[in-house]
Amino acid sequence: MERNWFIAAIGLFLLVISAGASVITVEPEDGMYLLVFTGDQPYTVSAFTVQVNYDPGTPVTSVEAVDPFEVFSSINNSAGTMRIVGFIPAPPSESDRAIQVPIARIQAGPGFTVTGISVEYLDDGDRNPIPVEGRVATSEPTTPLPPLTQEGIVTPAPSPAATVPPEVDVPWAPPTPIEVTGTAPPVSVTLTVTTPATGSPTVTATTPPPATGEAVVTGETPTQSASPPASTQTTPLSSIPVLGGMLIAIFIAVKRR
Repeated sequence: MERNWFIAAIGLFLLVISAGASVITVEPEDGMYLLVFTGDQPYTVSAFTVQVNYDPGTPVTSVEAVDPFEVFSSINNSAGTMRIVGFIPAPPSESDRAIQVPIARIQAGPGFTVTGISVEYLDDGDRNPIPVEGRVATSEPTTPLPPLTQEGIVTPAPSPAATVPPEVDVPWAPPTPIEVTGTAPPVSVTLTVTTPATGSPTVTATTPPPATGEAVVTGETPTQSASPPASTQTTPLSSIPVLGGMLIAIFIAVKRR
């Protein structure tokens, strides 16, 4: 007798658990199929992402939205899978709470058979996850992955920012005038008079080699180079008239003797 009561208590406990679980199912309706959320208590569904697996022998033609949801879907009839994503554009109110909520409409031919439903995402009106059967567990890495580096290349440590001196903009200035001073020494002429015992005297004129003037340059331009202007030299008096005058004076003096 006690054993029968124990078995009955376990069965009642399992019935309560199964009845109190939230689920998402596909229900037929007027030649179409509804994706329906059934909760263990009134909920407001704000967003969901589910994958429905079905028999590929009956293809799915489309997935439509059910008010107030916006729905996007990806259908693969060859593999017999479709992924449905839906959300409510406006925040739901308390009056939207319900135990059973249709969330999408599926267009398929007769004999459409669902083989499994996986729930990836299901939130209530406060953006809190709703406990539901078939939820896919998402594991988060406990240790962050190291940064990806190419083999053989060492990433240098960041160095402090280099101090770059500000660029100095120097205004343009005209070149500094260049002064060139030329110096030419005076020309000297040496006359030698040779008086023989007989005959006319001989006059020999001797001049030194031409002097080389040395130019002294004062002033410079730091940023520009300029060719100095042509130097101006004072040409001394030509030596030919001087020699002619001296020869005439020497001949006059000789004749007077």
